[in-house]
Amino acid sequence: MRTFINLFLALILLWSAVSAIRIQVSGSWNLVLTGADLEGPPGSNLRPEHESLSDAVRIRVKERRDWEVDVRKSDINWHPDLHLFIRRTSDGKGRRGSVIIGGWNYQEISDFDQRWFWGRGDRDNINTQLKISGVSVSLPAGMYTTIITYTAIEL
Repeated sequence: MRTFINLFLALILLWSAVSAIRIQVSGSWNLVLTGADLEGPPGSNLRPEHESLSDAVRIRVKERRDWEVDVRKSDINWHPDLHLFIRRTSDGKGRRGSVIIGGWNYQEISDFDQRWFWGRGDRDNINTQLKISGVSVSLPAGMYTTIITYTAIEL
């Protein structure tokens, strides 16, 4: 028997209209699990955690003043046993005087906006990584989909 679970994470590009602050998000992660993802021989469970590449999603923030990036998810077809996490894997690049703080540790993405990281000034090519946990052969086979929304807020 072949177990097949397809996880698709859609990324939303959100341009904030508040004081011309802008965030640009690019990238995606489409995880397809098969029998090759079993922990052992046929009949064993699937590995419970899976990570994207460390640069699966890139973020650009354009703002000269202080800002923060919030993150949330909106489930399309999502099993409650699945948990989605995000972390920042690079500082990106910025002009002199720009800074970026926080977001290095995995943070679970919830259905509500949460502060993820913050900074000052323009930052480009901020790499991020996603992780999913709770994967199991006990989940019904199918496609599980959620949308991640990134919001930049001027502080």
